[in-house]
Amino acid sequence: KLNTYKLYYKTQTVPFLISMVAVVIAIGLIISTLLNSTKKDVLMTKSALYNLSQLQFNELQKDIFKDELAKILKSPNLPMEEFVEFIEHIAIINNPKTMEIISTQLDEHGSINPNYQNISLFLKAINANDLSSLAIKAKSNPAKYLNRLLANYFILHNELQNALECLQLEPTLSNSEKCKHLLVSLLIQLKKTTELEKLESDPQYKLQYDEILKYLSLERNTWTLLFKTIINSQFKINFDGIFFLTLLTGIIWFGI
Repeated sequence: KLNTYKLYYKTQTVPFLISMVAVVIAIGLIISTLLNSTKKDVLMTKSALYNLSQLQFNELQKDIFKDELAKILKSPNLPMEEFVEFIEHIAIINNPKTMEIISTQLDEHGSINPNYQNISLFLKAINANDLSSLAIKAKSNPAKYLNRLLANYFILHNELQNALECLQLEPTLSNSEKCKHLLVSLLIQLKKTTELEKLESDPQYKLQYDEILKYLSLERNTWTLLFKTIINSQFKINFDGIFFLTLLTGIIWFGI
């Protein structure tokens, strides 16, 4: 028969508590490793793009920058969303030499991904200071990522109406959450109430619903709904890997 008193005192000893801490750490490491193993390619790409961002500032390492960029562009698993964000960052810095290197590499590896050509056109247009003609071309013949890049550039130069027109024509708008967030932000800044009312009932914009509802509640003077929306947005739980890892750790400690 189990002696509950002896068991209780055993759980208070230092060796027992230390071993339990070790068990919790071991379980946490195993679970976090399993969670991150499914994102290995994405994490490696993020790291590579981050390294590129740092290399661009060193004029003595332009050859290294070129080689690293070529490796990334050759990867068939390159997440275009992350790469386009990198290009947006490059456009903000506006270093002609860097943009020339990138556009040349994009042209050389165009056979790997047809979208590289569109990004190259954007960078060349910035260097040539000829965004207006490219915007006309992009509007008449929308190509992936081109209108999105133009929209971000126009936002940077406070041309919000041009940015909105470009973004609404972006082919990846329907499946890119960043594009959707950007679209809703532009509509709010330009006070496009009618367009926002249409998006309010669109299931594709469920992640942007709180922002839309906040604006519409303010416009309709429904202060109770506005207050409720703000409270809900502040206490939203993200059910990701970290959440479940924290939950498991809490359960283990509660058991101890």
